Amino acid sequence: ALFTSQSGVSKHIKDLEDELGIELFVRKGKRLLGLTPPGEELVVMVERMLLDAANIKHLAEQYRGRDQGQLTVVTTHTQARY
Repeated sequence: ALFTSQSGVSKHIKDLEDELGIELFVRKGKRLLGLTPPGEELVVMVERMLLDAANIKHLAEQYRGRDQGQLTVVTTHTQARY
């Protein structure tokens, strides 16, 4: 779910195409028929970026977890007094 209207998605696509200066979709009238070659390359790059973002989150979770847990200290009665 994109949580936006169809017209909102269309506007975002158009804004992206305008910003990049290329067409990402093959169109017939207002219908999108498929991706252009640059659009296909962009999809590959975006998929890689999303995977990298997930890996960054996973890495952060691993390091955050290292500061948690239980620490047990064992000592003699004499050492524990000091």
